[in-house]
Amino acid sequence: MRTCFVIGPIGKANSDTRKRSDQVLKYIIEPALPKDYEALRADRMPDPGMITSQVIQQLLDAPLVIADLSTHNPNVFYELAIRHATRKPVIHLIGKDETIPFDVSDFRAITIAIDDLEIVDRAKTDIANQLESIGDNPKPMQTPISVAKAIDLLKDSENPSEKMMGQLVEDVSSLRAEVRSMRTPDHGSRPPKVTKVGLMALDLVCSRCGRHEVLRGSTGDSHTKIMEEHGWTLIPKAGLFCQKCHLVHVLETDDD
Repeated sequence: MRTCFVIGPIGKANSDTRKRSDQVLKYIIEPALPKDYEALRADRMPDPGMITSQVIQQLLDAPLVIADLSTHNPNVFYELAIRHATRKPVIHLIGKDETIPFDVSDFRAITIAIDDLEIVDRAKTDIANQLESIGDNPKPMQTPISVAKAIDLLKDSENPSEKMMGQLVEDVSSLRAEVRSMRTPDHGSRPPKVTKVGLMALDLVCSRCGRHEVLRGSTGDSHTKIMEEHGWTLIPKAGLFCQKCHLVHVLETDDD
């Protein structure tokens, strides 16, 4: 029997999080697995000993990992990073109406919901299809970690062409991540609030990264110039780009 190790938000016993996790496992994951696979979750490990070390061992050795990225649980992303380092098969799940952080958004994620039967059926089919695509002898996956390693090898190469290629790939990757973050709304926080305090003063609050600044400029300075000098960029018809958290936020203003 092969192990499918399942990671995701589990929560405490009898909590809403645990109830949802149990339902995802029972009604979506387990029915989608072939008969020679057994789903295993951290809270259901039968062996005595340290749970953390057993989890890491499963992340390193299990033939398959299914990662539920719903609610963006930090522990899940830590565990996912360990799995990505192995380049072994992993199937990503995400809750309905949620988005995956841009760091792992290149991976196709299967949408799940426990309160929508159509989504449940489609998720089971998608999991089965991905398993069929993986096959019995899966090729090493390309992950953010493997890409970073490849870039480092190129940059450290003594071959000038490879060195230049490594730097170019790194620059393009960074630019791509920044552009994607600018296009992705931050659903997890309120928009920044911008208040004109005076003719040449702005009160800027970004609830995403906690920045709160009152910016003042001399006579003749535009608000745009003041913001640029302090790490804020006003993008017409888009919003305010915070250069600290690298996201464009829709503006909320107290101006009339």
